[in-house]
Amino acid sequence: IVDNRARTTEDEQVKKWLNSQLGMLFWKNFSKPEKAEVYFRRVQKTAGQDEVVAEFYMEYYAKRGNWRRLEQLLGEQGLSELEIKWQLAELAEEQGKKDKALTFWQAVYKSDPSDLSIYERLRSLYSDLSKWHSLVELYKTRLSAMGKDDSKAAVALYLEMISIFKEHIKSDTKVISVW
Repeated sequence: IVDNRARTTEDEQVKKWLNSQLGMLFWKNFSKPEKAEVYFRRVQKTAGQDEVVAEFYMEYYAKRGNWRRLEQLLGEQGLSELEIKWQLAELAEEQGKKDKALTFWQAVYKSDPSDLSIYERLRSLYSDLSKWHSLVELYKTRLSAMGKDDSKAAVALYLEMISIFKEHIKSDTKVISVW
């Protein structure tokens, strides 16, 4: 009865409210996002994007792994490209999608290579995913950005590179070239 009323009423405010309530009911109370999506789609058609609908679709697309749609949704909210990539990287990390998180963090790092928090996240992800060559490239980028007065940090990075070449890449020639 309520669903029928939500579809057929002429009053746009009532239509929005009923569809929103039905969507919330299926989403939060019954944990049926596919059913909820039908109602939230109706809300979008009636009133456009609102906060609840945006929150639902963020969760809905994230669970389905629809990253392009998430990116589009965040763009519709007026976020900059950098903010979008940052949010998607954090979301991917929360979901344990390390490869996806790595892709987004790389995009963020390209725009701001001086940010140490991003550098540390990339370092951790490269190690977790055993992407040793990429980790070495990250270290080289970091070394080129360091100043002359940062010699202790530079030596530490060189030692880490040597360790990677010895233990993971197993290349004596690369160890020698770093020395």
